[in-house]
Amino acid sequence: NVDLNRSILDLWVGAFVAIGAPHEVVYASARRIVLMVTLALLLMLGLLLATGYGAERLVLRPLRRLTGAVRQLAAGNGGQRLAVDRDDEFGRLAGEFNRMAGRIQGQVDRIEAGRREMELLYNLVVEVGRNLEVPQVRGAVLKVLGDRMHFHRLLFCVEAADGSWSTEIRDA
Repeated sequence: NVDLNRSILDLWVGAFVAIGAPHEVVYASARRIVLMVTLALLLMLGLLLATGYGAERLVLRPLRRLTGAVRQLAAGNGGQRLAVDRDDEFGRLAGEFNRMAGRIQGQVDRIEAGRREMELLYNLVVEVGRNLEVPQVRGAVLKVLGDRMHFHRLLFCVEAADGSWSTEIRDA
């Protein structure tokens, strides 16, 4: 054991005081301080890693999934949906995204169906165009056009082989 009262040397040099102690005491104190600082840094690093993992899992992962789904929707993949597996803001956002994507897909489907129908009607008119002078064919075409296109009144003009024109107006 070291008698600290005897080993501490007080020297006054100008305005400075120098206190001396045995190396063993100084090193033991320094080791304790280094150990406590190291443990505190490791604890802070662990907390930082846990916070980062939690943020990635709770915030960044759902945002990445939503961003990917939005990109897919923008690229024309209207069937893209998100899993609604949370009861928080991200879960509600995923549900709203799914509803929006469904409405967009429904509108795209209706537009595509209308386009196909118009293409069929156009092909019908082109195919029967050679026989439009026959009143029964003309009447059938006018009926189909009126049923499909929802017009109030149709005007049908046909040029005959002799160069004359015949017209027919029908209420749909």
